[in-house]
Amino acid sequence: MHLLLSPSGQKFRQRSLDSVFSEIDYLVSRYGVKYLSIQDELFCHSVERVREFCKRIRPYNIRWLAQFRVTDVTPELVAMLKEAHCATMAFGIESADNRVLKSMKKQITIEQTERALETGL
Repeated sequence: MHLLLSPSGQKFRQRSLDSVFSEIDYLVSRYGVKYLSIQDELFCHSVERVREFCKRIRPYNIRWLAQFRVTDVTPELVAMLKEAHCATMAFGIESADNRVLKSMKKQITIEQTERALETGL
């Protein structure tokens, strides 16, 4: 497990991919799960981890969604996700006003959000 800092400022331990895939194995074999929703605001914290996740999830041939920061979206990432059967990319878009985003200390801009949405299409 890795110790990370969440956007809320709290430390947490990130589960190993072995642990995650052990749970996925169980869900698929026991319940026939065909779609996963990954609710982890730091899912894309490490591109290498996402790359490994995509490599490991591909053989399951299940569809899934995950959360992403608009600053993490690149054409390479989107291609990797599509190849791994990621059906939905979720973004937290709190405002379409740069002043509001700055006051919320989001460290993103409308322009970055627009670029991410265009890249993800």
